[in-house]
Amino acid sequence: MPHPPRRSLAFFLAAALALTAAACGGDNAPPAPEATVEPAPEPAYEQADPAPENLSTGQPEMVDVTREIAGQVTIGMSQEEVETLLGAGATSANLSPDMGPEARSLTWIGPESRALSVVFDVDGVIMTTFTDLRQMDEAADAVTLANYSALSAGMSLDEVEAIMGLPPMAISTVETDGLLTDTVTWISGDGAGVVVVLAAGEVVSVSPVGLD
Repeated sequence: MPHPPRRSLAFFLAAALALTAAACGGDNAPPAPEATVEPAPEPAYEQADPAPENLSTGQPEMVDVTREIAGQVTIGMSQEEVETLLGAGATSANLSPDMGPEARSLTWIGPESRALSVVFDVDGVIMTTFTDLRQMDEAADAVTLANYSALSAGMSLDEVEAIMGLPPMAISTVETDGLLTDTVTWISGDGAGVVVVLAAGEVVSVSPVGLD
């Protein structure tokens, strides 16, 4: 995963309108009588109310997104409940078709390169992803073959973090067949990583990324 500097998200809208008119007559046609043409009145447009700042810029208002607050957003919560906790989020695009036609995603941007994305469907929250890009700067010492080899099935997330030595860069939670699954990721600046999947709070798989 690339390590971009934090930057504001923005949507830019551009519109262009061109009107052309042309008239031609035959070589032998008699000249048309002169006519006086009154200029058409300019159409009147009603000024629309300005959009809320987070929608007009494509970026939600800055909120204090922390791992603890992100953990309060749980599967099944309604959008109203989430926005009561975090405020209004900005709409995200490019959801996988596997999410279903009713799926929609909202994102909350926090300080220090932290963010929370939440996917909703008609039944409420179906997926959450908390990211903390600051961890990439320190992950080189954590993402090692030795640490990867020390991880095993049945461990808790606390045990995994104790071995890795720092919090993960991303935690994604989804419910599948009534079972909560967490995908926890450590990625260093050179692209190496460790991906741990937990089901019902216990490690079920550990995968290396670019580790020799």
